[in-house]
Amino acid sequence: KINNIELHHQMKFSSDNTNILAIGGDYQPDKKFGFIRNDSLYIFDKTGKTIKSFSFEKYLKNKKNKVQPYINNWTTDSYKNKSFEATHVNSFSEIINKSAQGEKPVGYVAHCDLQKKIYILNSELTEVTHEFSTGNKSIHDVQPYSEDRLIYYMNQDHDKAEPRLGTIETYNTKTQQFSTLYGPFSEDISALAGSSVQVLPEDQLFILHSSTLPRKGASAEAFYFEYVDLKNKTNKIIKVENIKSPQGARIIDAEDYIKNNIGN
Repeated sequence: KINNIELHHQMKFSSDNTNILAIGGDYQPDKKFGFIRNDSLYIFDKTGKTIKSFSFEKYLKNKKNKVQPYINNWTTDSYKNKSFEATHVNSFSEIINKSAQGEKPVGYVAHCDLQKKIYILNSELTEVTHEFSTGNKSIHDVQPYSEDRLIYYMNQDHDKAEPRLGTIETYNTKTQQFSTLYGPFSEDISALAGSSVQVLPEDQLFILHSSTLPRKGASAEAFYFEYVDLKNKTNKIIKVENIKSPQGARIIDAEDYIKNNIGN
């Protein structure tokens, strides 16, 4: 928590390492459901002071975009009676403009899974400038990949007789086209939720396969780190054991894990 705000999914430093980007849930009383969680985007300074924020509840209310609240059976919130949610924001990242003056955020990108939408917000975090439908895709960790493309982990679709396996996809915001960058993953690591991707230099990716439930009804949970060299078409997979859900893990987390559990 920061300032008594229940945070979830992602919390990261800004590109200049001065502020903290986070996703938080705000609970409102509801006659039918008791309490419903709506998500907001937050930018805090390092003392915990809120610098900027954006409420999806207010935005969707203005858009008259009503969604039937969804019961979140996997909630880890401390309020057991507050497990209904009207939004499910799982990604929040800066859009950086690299110039001679250095890197400066010119906007932000967020993804709301219940609405199946990717939202582009202005640099002040006050309004949505564009929104894009992801159709029936369940995705995680949406972030900029190149000037006009976003990258994300597309989760395995486990509701079909023959599941669609997970992939790393990109979305072109100009052409509004989806394309597969890497994958599909094998069924034993393809994730249903909670996974992430990090873009590394020289056409490399770091991927976390999280909450891996290969078959519908399975109860076992497993995690895998994967290093991918797109240019040379090579990869390395490491099973992560004896660790609580590493959702949103980055390369530095993998390096610490290897150092502490595997060695050089």
